[in-house]
Amino acid sequence: MGFFTDDRQYKVVERHFLAPDKVVLNEVTMDEAKQFVRGADSSHDYVIEHV
Repeated sequence: MGFFTDDRQYKVVERHFLAPDKVVLNEVTMDEAKQFVRGADSSHDYVIEHV
């Protein structure tokens, strides 16, 4: 099993303390996910997960 960073196998999930988690990006590459999180509002918790 290889690891390919260009595969669209990741999603960005916004974590909420009292509410359900919300998927904000789906089927993106690891680089796209990291770019989103870097530019995102720092008052929110975002987690990159494998789809």
